[in-house]
Amino acid sequence: MDIPFIDFIKNLPKLKQIEVLEQYEKDKKNIIIH
Repeated sequence: MDIPFIDFIKNLPKLKQIEVLEQYEKDKKNIIIH
């Protein structure tokens, strides 16, 4: 991914930002578990 994650999120609409961040949090937890 060329665009840094933060910049990618900043460019999203607000609701989408929340969605992506929540998904990211879930994924992080899954990664830690696995």
